[in-house]
Amino acid sequence: MSADYSNIQPQRQPRKGLAIASLVLGIISILPLGLFGVAAVALIAAIAAIVLGCVALNKIKKEPAIYRGKGMAIAGIITSALSLLLIAVTIPLFLDGLKTGRESAAIQTLRTIHNSQALYKAKKGRFGTHKDLIEGGFLDPNYAEGIPTSNYIYTSAHEVTQDKY
Repeated sequence: MSADYSNIQPQRQPRKGLAIASLVLGIISILPLGLFGVAAVALIAAIAAIVLGCVALNKIKKEPAIYRGKGMAIAGIITSALSLLLIAVTIPLFLDGLKTGRESAAIQTLRTIHNSQALYKAKKGRFGTHKDLIEGGFLDPNYAEGIPTSNYIYTSAHEVTQDKY
């Protein structure tokens, strides 16, 4: 007598793909924060991880026999939320730093122009236009009118006199 195994179904492996993808994207979304040039990548990865994590949790809740990985899905959502929080905090700080750097560069450029004017006046007895300063060797040609220096354009007053520049 032989046993009939035809009605035995192979047991399905539980699916964890969405939960794993959520966790991986959550981790990836945190890693680029040290490199500000890829903040957009971190943002996209974080949003995708949250969506995948929520979809995974929903499927796990509806069909627990088929879908698993609740802990990984939750971890993916948490790491992504943390990443979004860090992005929201660090990007404004980074932009403020850029602004401060540009302002400092502009102030230094104005000091350079002022010192060049003082030297020019001491030698020529009057203030000079940017062109005069450049021709006299008092100012770098990069400061010529219309050429951006440190993201700013410096121009001479229309009427440079002995008393004003």
